[in-house]
Amino acid sequence: MKPLLNKITGSQAGYAALALRIPIAIIFIAHGTQTLDGLFGGYALTGTGQFMESNGIEP
Repeated sequence: MKPLLNKITGSQAGYAALALRIPIAIIFIAHGTQTLDGLFGGYALTGTGQFMESNGIEP
């Protein structure tokens, strides 16, 4: 079982990939909280739904 687990979770990417993934994850989390919860100056789900309706997309 351990060799399979090591094969799935093991990576040779190193710290360069981690240095790129962390800022991108922070950006995705911040954007998601703006869209869903209205944090960081976002409009939450109601504002997002109204924007979609104004573009002809029904939420």
